[in-house]
Amino acid sequence: MRVLLTTRGSSGHVLPLAPFGHACLRAGHEVLVAAQSQHRANVERAGLACWPTADPPAEQWMAQMARFGRLGIEQANAQMIGEFFAGLDTRVALPGLRAVPRTGALT
Repeated sequence: MRVLLTTRGSSGHVLPLAPFGHACLRAGHEVLVAAQSQHRANVERAGLACWPTADPPAEQWMAQMARFGRLGIEQANAQMIGEFFAGLDTRVALPGLRAVPRTGALT
C-alpha cells in the first residue's frame, strides 16, 4: 500500500504523524509526507521521506498571525484553522499535492 501523509510540516504537526508513518513502514508500506518545503528538515528528522510543497508567502501568513494575536483564544483558533490551515496553507500546497501521482513519487 502507498500512504501519503499531508501536513504543513512544522514540528507540532509532523511529530503526531510520525508514529503512524513508522507503523506503516514497519508493515511494509511505502510512506511519503507532503509538507511545506520550509519544513522539510522536520519531516526528514522524523525519519520519513518528504515531498516538498510550496511555502505560503511570508507577507500573507505574517499578516494573518498579527491579526490572530489581537483576538480571543476561541476566535483566533477558529480563524487560524479556517483561514490559515484550511485556507492559505491548503491553496498554496494543492498544486504540489496534485503532482504526487503524476510524478510517480509513490510507486
